[in-house]
Amino acid sequence: MLQVDKNAEGFLLDLNTWNLEIAQHLAREENIELSTEHLAIINIIREFYQEYNLHPGMRVLIKVLQQKIASEDHKIDSIYIHMKFPHGIKQLSKIAGLPKPINCI
Repeated sequence: MLQVDKNAEGFLLDLNTWNLEIAQHLAREENIELSTEHLAIINIIREFYQEYNLHPGMRVLIKVLQQKIASEDHKIDSIYIHMKFPHGIKQLSKIAGLPKPINCI
């Protein structure tokens, strides 16, 4: 069994311990089976956080995703994100090994 040190809300205590195996473990706890689309979104939000040291808001995340992964197969909007991560950026951040977004309850 994978041992993951998390706080009471399920966010990693040490962000540097995150890896794909931990992401899959955290996703399973959230009843999400990670696909390549999930992983693309996770990698993009991690890159954004590493560059700016903050979480993107929903509108910013949508713009970044549209630039990086948009295709004719699917439209990138808030509905798309919520289909992948039903509890939004908070859930996405948890699985991505990032801290809880400041503006999330």
